[in-house]
Amino acid sequence: MSGFHAGLDYWFRLKKRRIEFAPELSFSKFSFENETGKLNHAQAALFFNTAFYVFDLKSDCNCPTFSKDGNLFSKGFFLEIAPGFSLIKNETEQERDFETFKNEESNLSFGGSLGAGIDFGFSDIFTLTPIARFYHNPTFKWGILNEEYSPTQLNQLFIGLRLRLHFKEIAKSRYR
Repeated sequence: MSGFHAGLDYWFRLKKRRIEFAPELSFSKFSFENETGKLNHAQAALFFNTAFYVFDLKSDCNCPTFSKDGNLFSKGFFLEIAPGFSLIKNETEQERDFETFKNEESNLSFGGSLGAGIDFGFSDIFTLTPIARFYHNPTFKWGILNEEYSPTQLNQLFIGLRLRLHFKEIAKSRYR
């Protein structure tokens, strides 16, 4: 299924290591349709994103990346782990034997993601980050009418962009 994913996060970090935290509240919506039915999937989630800048781990992180010395890869590349949970709602509609069957189910699913990305700091004020994540929710139940084909987990591949505004840097620039 394809769809969209949007979220807001709050960024903070360790003082003496390049480990950054960004708890994220997000919303996703996906849909799928074929000749036998439809599936609409909506998801509200809370994840605790933790980024490890593996090539710059011992740095004091004079962030954002734009201000750091060194090459782009060593100062901007990170690996990410994110435990979390999702509130999920599925609506299915299936055609069988000239009848339409509808089902709606919601559930809470615990899981997490693994990812990688690279920060491109365009100024002290904003950073653009291409990022890829693999989400795995092993406790998920699809609630599809035909239980024989209903998987009991949810795996998602996310490839996207994150735009991060550094509000502290914006406040600093007003007083310079």
